[in-house]
Amino acid sequence: MTNGKKTVFYVISFILFLSIFFTLGEIAVRVIKPQKTYSEFLALVSDMWAPSEFNKIELKKNYIGKYPSNEFPGKYVTVKTNKLGLRDDETTFEKPKNIKRILIIGDSYTFGYFVESWEAYPYVLKQLLKKHGSKYEVINAGYAGGFNTDEEYVWLRNVGIKFKPDIVILGFYIGNDLNINRNHWILDSNGLPIRIDKNKKFGTYVDQFGRRRDDADFVMTTDTVGYEYIYKIPVLRESHFFIALGKITEKVYKYFCSKIYPSKAYKIPPGYSVAMFPQIFGDDAYRFRDKYKTYYEIMDQYVPPLEEREKYFHELVLGMNKIAKDINSDFIILMIPTNFQVEPEYFLPFYFKEPDENREILAGTFGIKRDFFKELSQYSENNNIKYINLLNEMKKGPDKYFPRNGEMHFNIKGHEFTVNVIYKYLIDNNLLDN
Repeated sequence: MTNGKKTVFYVISFILFLSIFFTLGEIAVRVIKPQKTYSEFLALVSDMWAPSEFNKIELKKNYIGKYPSNEFPGKYVTVKTNKLGLRDDETTFEKPKNIKRILIIGDSYTFGYFVESWEAYPYVLKQLLKKHGSKYEVINAGYAGGFNTDEEYVWLRNVGIKFKPDIVILGFYIGNDLNINRNHWILDSNGLPIRIDKNKKFGTYVDQFGRRRDDADFVMTTDTVGYEYIYKIPVLRESHFFIALGKITEKVYKYFCSKIYPSKAYKIPPGYSVAMFPQIFGDDAYRFRDKYKTYYEIMDQYVPPLEEREKYFHELVLGMNKIAKDINSDFIILMIPTNFQVEPEYFLPFYFKEPDENREILAGTFGIKRDFFKELSQYSENNNIKYINLLNEMKKGPDKYFPRNGEMHFNIKGHEFTVNVIYKYLIDNNLLDN
């Protein structure tokens, strides 16, 4: 065999060997440990967003799409918005004669994440009022993109009041609605936000595909939906084998970097940590931060201390109450708990897997210490603000209002229960005209 033929033979053999190696590797990874491909990630990331004039994001108008249910694998939920960009029936700013309006603003709980629009509590309330002969239109102004109280205030001020509501309900979720950053506010003369500054770094924005993104590099890269670098490489990011290989390579790289530059290395807490919820766990949340001190120091660069955020929250609540009074509307805070407040025995050990945290939870030496809703109830009473403490009501009538698989949003039963509590409150406080 001539040298030329040998070279061709070796090249072909090498290519054939690589093909067999990568093919077997692909099959093995798919069988043993399947990876999430880029296209699979895209299917999980909604494209229902658009830039907002007043906030950083808003829902697209006249949008129709779907996203997967976290509670039921393989099931998809339909998302449809009206011409005003709300997940609701068609409506107008003009209020029909002889009709009163309840406007419900909030985040993904109000929006109805992972349930159909007709299963979300604003729509169920509408049907219940209709059943009892009350002439009320209920408008779902919930946003699924992690809206915080300042963004809800800005929306109410700039858009919500155009509906001329008779009742305004703020769906306040304790888990993340306190993530308020006053540095992003464009202030009015009273020190409240007239809009959110879209030019500030480290905040939410909408990419060219209508996906909700984050500026912070440590949260998500700017040009892909996956965290690892492998998702930036076309073709390879659809291969289970190359994705696994890329993740391993990245871990090895980070390991050696931590040895070479130990001052820049830090541990990341696995999954959820009680340190993320000082509004629920109080001082114990800060006690558990020591193990991952550097990580939380990085996080805290972009979020003001909880004490400041609570102060901003109180200012925003007072501002919403004033807006409602100025248009002769009643304002109500609906306090929405997280699942591990309602069922601590089940969900606390389910979520908090960090060894020290989990050990104390299982031993019964650690639990929820702070009753934020009790404090907020007292604050509301002192300032003549109406409120519904949903946590107390769920504790009175215990049931499975949340999925068992760890999804934090209400299931259908949770939405139905919430409606019954709201309806009873409206009746008991003579807030409904029949």
